[in-house]
Order: sequence, then structure tokens, then C-alpha cells
Amino acid sequence: VAIQARMTSSLVSNFSQSVSSLPAREAVRYTEKNLKWTAEEFESFVNAHANALLEQGFAMGDVIGVWLPDSAEKHVTLMAAAKMGMEVVDFGNAISSAEDLRAALGSAKNIKAIFFEPTNEAQDNLLLLRKAIPEFFHYDDTHGQPFHSKYYPSLSYFVHTGFDIEMGCLNY
Repeated sequence: VAIQARMTSSLVSNFSQSVSSLPAREAVRYTEKNLKWTAEEFESFVNAHANALLEQGFAMGDVIGVWLPDSAEKHVTLMAAAKMGMEVVDFGNAISSAEDLRAALGSAKNIKAIFFEPTNEAQDNLLLLRKAIPEFFHYDDTHGQPFHSKYYPSLSYFVHTGFDIEMGCLNY
């Protein structure tokens, strides 16, 4: 754990030094939406996301699951988690069934949140998530009730990158 913390610390430190030396350098470019960010802009999104995680009660050592394609949201989430000293479990894009998702969740101990894309070209990830976690299928957060699962007791948050408001999910 100490080795991982040093590597994370050096990544964040090296990135911060790079941003302060050349803040206007183009740090990220996504061809999908022709999105371009300078290093300073990218760092501001990372800081904003890290602050949002702090406001939701995340702390150093917490575990989050990332089920996102390579995108701006994924990279900002990964850097914010590194900045906070959190552990990340990357589910990848190979999950195609509820059983696969249950196996991934079972191997990720003490996962507190899942960041995911609600739909993609191949499948409806939100529906797959609801099928994989029985309590999430009928979860209603209308009156602010927290999420509880007997299978995944530490799991509390579902954060999706879509525009629609989905029951039980936070919008990224």
C-alpha cells in the first residue's frame, strides 16, 4: 500500500509541476467530440471532481469502480481519485452480462461507488447494473433514502455520465 501511495503521489506531483511550468500546453485531446483541454483546464476539472468526491464523503483509501470507455470523464475521475489517494477498480469494457458484472463487483472489495456510462453501442449498462444488483433494481431515492445492499454493503453511489435523470443515480 505504501508503494502505491508513493506512485500516486509522484503522479499527482509530476502532473502539478507540469501544469505550473506550461499551463497553456494542450494536455488532452479527444477526437470523438473534438474536445481539447489545456493542462490548466484539465487540472481544474480534476480539482473540481476531487472536491465533489470530498463533499460526498469520500476519503483516502476508499475504493471506486470505473466502468467507462476511454473518455474525458474516465481520465478526470482517475486523476481525481489519484489526487485523493483512493483506489480504483477499472471494470473495462468486456462486461456483457449480469454474471460478469457480479464477478467484477465480487472481486472489488469495499467498493463505495460505480462510475459508468448508462448506454453504449452494444448494451444498456444501467439495466445490466440493475439486473446484477437486486436491491438496485427497485431502489427509489425520491425521499433521499441511502442505498443498501446485502451483497455489496459498502456500495453507496451510482454515478452515470448520461444527461437523463435516472432513479438511484447521480449525474456526473
